[in-house]
Amino acid sequence: MVGEGEQAPDFEFPGLRGTERGVYRLSDYAAGGGVLLAFYPCDFSPLCKEKLCTLRDVEWFEFQPEFSVLGISQDSLYAHEEFIGRHDIPFPLLSDTDGRVTRNYDVQYDYWHRQPGLPRRAFFVLDESRTVRYRAVATEATEVPDLGPLLDAVRSLSTTAQG
Repeated sequence: MVGEGEQAPDFEFPGLRGTERGVYRLSDYAAGGGVLLAFYPCDFSPLCKEKLCTLRDVEWFEFQPEFSVLGISQDSLYAHEEFIGRHDIPFPLLSDTDGRVTRNYDVQYDYWHRQPGLPRRAFFVLDESRTVRYRAVATEATEVPDLGPLLDAVRSLSTTAQG
């Protein structure tokens, strides 16, 4: 389990931003000014749609100019492409198809809708050194972590960097 105050393990995944496919490395994004890892079970479940669209609508740069958001599920790039197109998601969606990072961060369900190992809904706010500044993991499938403490954690990155 990766807890608050610990360094998050680096990873590299295929992902999609808009229609642009690429390889995304956590360390590259965190070094730019912090990052939010937003784990979720799958692109087209109703709560995941709500969560990702809420994250889409937040003005992240008001809180932290160089902040990045990375969505992570076990969906394929093809599912991500369809989801991004339908919902205009502006941040990369990454494919943890083998569940390796989901397990490393200890956010997997044993079974969810008869599927083993899917990610729980979870937020990790990391600073520039990949230290976890905030961690929230839903315990129930219908639960979505509260956005208020998440935004406070992102705001705290800018105050820590300034002083």
